[in-house]
Amino acid sequence: MKRNEILSTVLSYGWMTENMRSRIREEWESLTDNEKTILTTHSDRVEKTLREYKSLENAAKVIFMTCPEYANKCDICPYNNGFDNWQDRRPCGQWHCWTVVTCNRK
Repeated sequence: MKRNEILSTVLSYGWMTENMRSRIREEWESLTDNEKTILTTHSDRVEKTLREYKSLENAAKVIFMTCPEYANKCDICPYNNGFDNWQDRRPCGQWHCWTVVTCNRK
């Protein structure tokens, strides 16, 4: 699915209220490119995740954290907040990649 198609697909979900559609349209504009790429790449998981987490940003984070292919990819991680690597920490401030930890729990 192409990036410009994912928003249309999301907005077509029958279970969404008009209020939620409006909020999702606004939220789409504030997502980072990485979050939009995650949602587009894993479009098959977006509806289920969005139903549970009620926001595209949270859906992107949950999908990222549960896909082993994103393990140790700090440069595209939605939790990367530019931490300065003090004491060998990752850019999110953690010592361990949470995608690795989450995927190893399955």
